[in-house]
Amino acid sequence: MTNSHGLLSSEEAANHLKRQSALIFQRWEAAVRSQIPAAQNQTRPVLYNSLPKFIDQLIEALSQGRELDDSAAAEFAREHGEQRAHLSRYSLDQFIQEFNLLRRAICDELESASPLDPRAGALLHAGIDRAIQKATSRYVNAANALLRESEERFRLLLEGAQDYSILELDSQGHVILWSEA
Repeated sequence: MTNSHGLLSSEEAANHLKRQSALIFQRWEAAVRSQIPAAQNQTRPVLYNSLPKFIDQLIEALSQGRELDDSAAAEFAREHGEQRAHLSRYSLDQFIQEFNLLRRAICDELESASPLDPRAGALLHAGIDRAIQKATSRYVNAANALLRESEERFRLLLEGAQDYSILELDSQGHVILWSEA
């Protein structure tokens, strides 16, 4: 299973990941649920989202000895990043932590078989890094869009209140915003 130096090649790492993907997902899920408060009550389909597809694409890239291409990372980023942005109380830090837990689950499993060849390790980490970068960008864009929508709803509520006055106070109790009513 290893090359002449006792290291896993990218193809061997891909084969090992494919065989052990269920175990990797179990370890990742347990780590995410124990370390990320917003994930604790999420259902498995919500938590996993497009992650299995991403792992399959990562395995395919590794088996071919190439980096994960931008289109595969972008597809995963669109689905996963936007979905996480819509979960309440799922912060950007928690989102990035989720990827680091995935990296740890994958690396621990591979290291249990044999150390990675440096080229295989570089391909693996580059693929995960590319996914983090693209997914983080999608997460931020989706979160900003949600914030703009929320601010617009608040503005419409404020402008539409006619029988009541709506006030916003600062921490010292000074009025900083009020409705026309």
